[in-house]
Amino acid sequence: MKILKKTLTSLIILIIVVAAIPFLHETLDYYPPISEKPGAALVGLLTGQRVSIETSLNLPVEHLPVYTGNSTQYLIAACFVDSNESYENCRDRLCFLEEKGELKEFPRIYENIRYRKLVNVTDDSSKIIDKIRRGEFYTSNPKRHPMSYLGRVKIFDSEIGYYNQTLYQFKEGTGFYVPVWVLHAETSNYGKETLLVEAFI
Repeated sequence: MKILKKTLTSLIILIIVVAAIPFLHETLDYYPPISEKPGAALVGLLTGQRVSIETSLNLPVEHLPVYTGNSTQYLIAACFVDSNESYENCRDRLCFLEEKGELKEFPRIYENIRYRKLVNVTDDSSKIIDKIRRGEFYTSNPKRHPMSYLGRVKIFDSEIGYYNQTLYQFKEGTGFYVPVWVLHAETSNYGKETLLVEAFI
């Protein structure tokens, strides 16, 4: 009888805790709530991996090139322009000429890297948040990767760029430069960090 009573008590406590989680999740010291998949609130509460994006993520195109080669930079800045003049005068970064959502022109060669292929890219914030929660990101300093989980994360600024994926995999030889979201964030465990999240699908 005592065992049954203890089991019922434990079950009632468990039900109360599970029912209270959504309320705790909103009232504890987390960044502003965002739309999440079912179960994400529980994971966020238990692990502290709460992620919010407080800036716009907007890609004017659906495809971007991937490059191979070796650049003097492991992280290359990129931008979009909408005129031929701006495209011709662009020197200090990878510039992409776009028109009405279409990629019209892009560098086939930049420093010592060469165009390889086009890939699909995304600015879907929910996909980017999922990648951060799963630890699928890099930092602007390869010596600091991998990191333990970031804790609560608030992304306050973003830009598009390219990083040398091969460098982060600690391989020698030809680099593989892929499009990434360069996300400037505040984290509860590391303070301000720059996170690199692959932009391609």
